[in-house]
Amino acid sequence: NNLIWQDNQDVIQNTFSQPEAVQYCKNLGLAGASNWRIPSMVEYQMIIDEADKKTFIKSVFKYKINKGFWSSSIKWRTLWFYADYMHFLSGTPYYDNKTKKKYVRCVRYIVEPIKK
Repeated sequence: NNLIWQDNQDVIQNTFSQPEAVQYCKNLGLAGASNWRIPSMVEYQMIIDEADKKTFIKSVFKYKINKGFWSSSIKWRTLWFYADYMHFLSGTPYYDNKTKKKYVRCVRYIVEPIKK
């Protein structure tokens, strides 16, 4: 899918509000790369494994936890106060108040797409 995912201990240790998660990914310097970003819900759905009933995350990932992970999308509810997250307890998308603390698994393109 032309994506590289963050897969280190930080993924299961650090929690953030949704705006903090966006900034964390933007500032992440990992594996010699600095073009990390917070994933979209569509990208999170690419790593769902329904056969793994414990974490619903594909087995290629070493660091997995069955908790909520913030995505880049926000909801127009009460003045943009909510954002989407993927809950890996069930592999289901939800939304919550952006100030709540959740996890994030940053992502980047292997090669940046050409912008038209």
